[in-house]
Amino acid sequence: MSEATPINVQCFQPFQGGRGVRISVGTTSARAQIPGTQAVANPDRLRILISNSNDFPVSILMGQDDVEATLDCQEIQQGTQPLLTPPTVAPDAVWIAVICEGGSGHIQVTAGYGT
Repeated sequence: MSEATPINVQCFQPFQGGRGVRISVGTTSARAQIPGTQAVANPDRLRILISNSNDFPVSILMGQDDVEATLDCQEIQQGTQPLLTPPTVAPDAVWIAVICEGGSGHIQVTAGYGT
């Protein structure tokens, strides 16, 4: 039996004590700047935690301040909290756009480091 190589796993550490942004979700694209993503020291390590507590999936797209989501974008299933790596737009802040097929609600988005 060979020895396993240890890996460095760090749990998700939100920026600014967990301060994020709550975005209204509807059938038209809405967007917001994600707090704490502008001029970060290590943009390649940045992670975004998305909480979809709705009873329907939402579609998201991350980018710059003109980002728009469509139903063809990354789908976040209802009741999930995926941790995603955003595109690097440094030194600018990362924005997120969101849309759903039907219904209305919100998602919570928080930036930080870790897995």
